[in-house]
Amino acid sequence: MVELTLVLALAAIVVIVGMRAYSDARENSRIQQLITEIGQVRAAVASRYEMGGSFENLNASVIATSMPKSLVTSDGSAIIDPYGGQVAVEAAPASSSGSGPALTCTQICGNVPYPAKTFCLQQCNGGQHSGGSSSVPSLGKYVISPGNLNANACFRVASGDYGRGQAAVQVNGGTTRSYPVSAADAQADCSEAQNTVVIGFN
Repeated sequence: MVELTLVLALAAIVVIVGMRAYSDARENSRIQQLITEIGQVRAAVASRYEMGGSFENLNASVIATSMPKSLVTSDGSAIIDPYGGQVAVEAAPASSSGSGPALTCTQICGNVPYPAKTFCLQQCNGGQHSGGSSSVPSLGKYVISPGNLNANACFRVASGDYGRGQAAVQVNGGTTRSYPVSAADAQADCSEAQNTVVIGFN
């Protein structure tokens, strides 16, 4: 009887460890897919605007035509991510140069699906999204912004290296941080259950 109990206990431990390993592997895969997707969006923006010009009319529907169909909503109006949220793409507002908030709460939370959108707006309007000063880094010329990210995905995306031309990162409407973002800052910023990361590029 004791032996049977031990065998069952060991079997349960093996199953739990296996499930945890599968869950971790799946999460890492989704994060890597999202980071790759951000790179694809950036490449599509660069291709479309390679001759320069204004980013004024840049939005997800403009870039969606250059993205794989698996990453776009059926009507072609939005880019989706592995977490079921949408990836916003738009010109960085003029105020991101440091004279005020980098993005409005509506912009930050605009593509976040409900009910996460309500939480995002509450957090943003609750005081985290404050005006900047002349020392606030610019978000650059345009931003790519995935939302509805758990803390781990937020940390990996916020601290990611997206190469030459990356300007700054802002999480949940908080502090705009110059690239590269330290692991400590990314961890502190990604403290919510659901997070929105704004990555600025020149």
